[in-house]
Amino acid sequence: MGKVQRKKKSSGVFLAQIFPFFMFFCALYGLIYRSLQIADAFPFHASSIPCQGIVTQLHRTRAGDTSDRYSVSFRYTAAGSVYEGSSAITWQEMQALGEGDVIPVYFSPDNPQNCQAFSPFHFWRHCFLALSMGFVRLFFAIGGMCLVLSNLKKTSSEAFCLNKENSVYGF
Repeated sequence: MGKVQRKKKSSGVFLAQIFPFFMFFCALYGLIYRSLQIADAFPFHASSIPCQGIVTQLHRTRAGDTSDRYSVSFRYTAAGSVYEGSSAITWQEMQALGEGDVIPVYFSPDNPQNCQAFSPFHFWRHCFLALSMGFVRLFFAIGGMCLVLSNLKKTSSEAFCLNKENSVYGF
């Protein structure tokens, strides 16, 4: 009776098999993280009070070889006191602003130092794009997991058939 020789799987095949599972957990983590960010931003947006702020300084920070981060410092008056704050802004907002410009500022009535320039909650940016991209990642990760699991099931059933035909006991 001949022995069945199994082919050794290369590490590349093993990595290809675990990659969808890794992507699944990354996508799930991203969805949970983004959902928590939205949950934190929404109450501030619902209770924030709008006012006018004056741009005091624009900041551009290197964030790597190809990207930069932009922020604006501003001064605003809330509850009779003058406060200073800063917020992250987009490149387009940076190009449109200059020192001394008036911008909308939103602050918390409970803590006027807690503030945000422009709109504190962008539905398009915070909810739709972030969550839809998370669901797309999750969809592809689950699809990849299904492919890997169906391939593993097929290979294990083929190995079982080979072992059955070449078994020592003749079953």
